[in-house]
Amino acid sequence: MTIHKLFATRADLHRTVYTHAKVKAIELMVLDALVKADPYLHIASSIHQPSEFWKLDDSILKRIESSSEQELKESRDLILRIHRRDLYQKSGTNLKEDDVAVSNVKIDLTRGRENPLERYML
Repeated sequence: MTIHKLFATRADLHRTVYTHAKVKAIELMVLDALVKADPYLHIASSIHQPSEFWKLDDSILKRIESSSEQELKESRDLILRIHRRDLYQKSGTNLKEDDVAVSNVKIDLTRGRENPLERYML
């Protein structure tokens, strides 16, 4: 039962916390900040170099935030907006293609409607 509760709690956290609209807004803002900083910090090139990739953690946001470089201003402004909780909002009727982000998430106990433990039970 304890292991089954673990799977159920995980699914419940995904439904109520990890996919919450505000969490998704922050996720998109961080992504935009990193994309805007990439031409200057070359973040994306690290994904092909394991010796550099492992260094990519939350400290990169602090680096952007504390930088005075003009090239990082847009990224810095986005991070400051996150701190102020000035998050992306649901838009009205004047949507452009770039305003829309679709996230298709399937949340279950990892085996659909089946009990994830059935496979391993003796």
